[in-house]
Amino acid sequence: MSRLGSILVALGCFAVVNTVLAGMRVLAPSVVTTVNQMTTSPGSTFFQPLLVLLPAVQFLSIHSLVLAPTSWFLVGGVWIWRGRVRSKWEGLGFDSDVFRLFLKMRGGKTRLRMMTALSKPKDRYQLAQELGIDWRAVDQHIVVLGHHGLVSDNLAYGKVKMYQLTPSGKIMLQLLENIDAEVLKMPKMD
Repeated sequence: MSRLGSILVALGCFAVVNTVLAGMRVLAPSVVTTVNQMTTSPGSTFFQPLLVLLPAVQFLSIHSLVLAPTSWFLVGGVWIWRGRVRSKWEGLGFDSDVFRLFLKMRGGKTRLRMMTALSKPKDRYQLAQELGIDWRAVDQHIVVLGHHGLVSDNLAYGKVKMYQLTPSGKIMLQLLENIDAEVLKMPKMD
């Protein structure tokens, strides 16, 4: 899962928890009071492991009426931003398969590191050494990148092929670096 997808899932979970707590606070305030009394009573052993979470749950339940709509607003914002990234992507002429290749499929980070390393032509051994992966993995990623027209190869000497970015690959690398820079600017949910 991509970093943006992970952020979206975390925000979604936070929004659901706050919505449930806000609903309990509005629809069944006596239940919230009863649970608070059960967890804080000295004879309660069932809830003892949950006492560590009690301050966080109490904070969330007290502020849930504000946090629920705010968290859903953030989920919507990230969802819209994610769509903006995809439209920028497709506006440059890349299809959704290439989008998935880097942001959703396994090995996307390795392919991005490989494209960054290919800013200067290299053979598969040089790539394997620089990336710290097996040369067979380099071959597999090169085939995938070549299939999408992002990497080309030229014979350098003997049977050794030198790989380099195509013009589309250079545009893709710039776009991925811009996206990564925007994601890093986003506020982190701690």
